[in-house]
Amino acid sequence: MEQVYECATCGIVAKKKGHLCNPVDLENKGDYCGHSSSLKTAMMCAEETRRLDYECGNCGRPAESPDLLCTPRKV
Repeated sequence: MEQVYECATCGIVAKKKGHLCNPVDLENKGDYCGHSSSLKTAMMCAEETRRLDYECGNCGRPAESPDLLCTPRKV
């Protein structure tokens, strides 16, 4: 699997580090998706909320593309 990054501030996952304000390297989807997150989308930068189209149907984690989530749904 390609490299994945998560924003340590709001929980967004992305394929490019530059898309996040506080990126943390992740090994695989099991490191983030499917786990309940106390991070809320309300904490996202306005630019991020406009760019993100997907969230996980299980845990609600936001992502920039559906392949980063175990149960993606369009928002």
